[in-house]
Amino acid sequence: MQTAKPTICFLVGGWEGGGAAFSTLQLIRGIDRRKYQVKVVSCGDGPYTARLAADQSCDVLNTGWPPQMRRQVATDVEPVPLGYLKLLKWIPKTVLALNRYLRTHCIDVVHTNYYHYHMVAGLACRWTGRKCVWHWRLPLEQSPKLDHNSGYDRNSEVRPDRRWALLSKLRWLVHKSTASFVWSIANSRSTADSIRSVVGDQITIIYNGIPIEPAPDDRPRLRPILGLGDDTRIVGLVGSMQPRKGHLYFLEAAARICPRNPDVHFVYIGGQTAAGEQPYNDFLLAKRSELGLNDRVHFMGSRPDAALLTADFDIATVCSLPPGEGFGLVIVEAMAHSVPVISSNVGAATEILIEGKTGRLIPPADSEALAQAIEDLLGDEQQRRALGTAGYLECKEKFDIRRTVTQVEDLYQQVLAM
Repeated sequence: MQTAKPTICFLVGGWEGGGAAFSTLQLIRGIDRRKYQVKVVSCGDGPYTARLAADQSCDVLNTGWPPQMRRQVATDVEPVPLGYLKLLKWIPKTVLALNRYLRTHCIDVVHTNYYHYHMVAGLACRWTGRKCVWHWRLPLEQSPKLDHNSGYDRNSEVRPDRRWALLSKLRWLVHKSTASFVWSIANSRSTADSIRSVVGDQITIIYNGIPIEPAPDDRPRLRPILGLGDDTRIVGLVGSMQPRKGHLYFLEAAARICPRNPDVHFVYIGGQTAAGEQPYNDFLLAKRSELGLNDRVHFMGSRPDAALLTADFDIATVCSLPPGEGFGLVIVEAMAHSVPVISSNVGAATEILIEGKTGRLIPPADSEALAQAIEDLLGDEQQRRALGTAGYLECKEKFDIRRTVTQVEDLYQQVLAM
């Protein structure tokens, strides 16, 4: 008699964006349907819900996106009035709706990818006797304060996010109440280290994966889009419009390099992913103009073909500020196209790149060091090719989505046996 396949349910919000949302989508697509039934349920309708529905059915709880508790103001954040009160209303409504869904659809494991959904899924699974996988994609730390003029405040320290301070103090209670049905996935060692104070030691590190395949012949080409000649060399940065991405230092490095290298252009691909980011965008555009770079630094906005356009970079840069990225998907996307990467030596970048072998690692918030590393590679084509080739081989071995999916499926079996 054949045993019924376990049913995995991915809980999402509906409005997700950025690398974490892309990684979740790749994981959902990759789960072996011969071994598992897969359901996706969204809290509300949104662009991410529609994107998921293009692949498979996506049910909707109609409880809405979690209320915002903090909002971006220029290069800082501030609390949203009544944000926490609205969240306290949203949580029980969503838990009740998810509870009904789990029972109706005979769900075995709930897989969540963001903080609020960890909470509601944990409560619903406790109530219904289901298992839960919390997939942590960002470290529980916040960047030091930034300001318009000086950017990163070197005198500030990376500190735990205040939102998790209470749970850190109640770690014993959280762990005791969830140990029998919750297991955590961390997308890097740095993420694992930051969440251990909250969830204990029931953590498995599984790196994000991407499809490793040659760029199609008919893919969009970056130079024609920008009206640049084939002999133009391009230094690129891909990332959302957030101060922690370190755009300021990308611009300052460009200001150092452009006068000495008339054939080099800088390209930024990325856009706003949350309300309140327009002032920061305006600040960067004004800074570009102040540095006299309007014709040498190209802001392309958010593009769905960003990963394909990365293949046309001569050098990819990642300028993230401490604590760095939970993973850094743009790094492996560049590696997959054999593009050499220069990255800040913070967060998971130090796990992905091997200095001098598969990429270059430099101090964060250091435009001089960034400019020097870029010029070193621009002046040494052999080294660029060597880093690009080694990076591709490393990416193929460690960050293929098939490897990620297999590790997650193995964890499901472990969780089901808890």
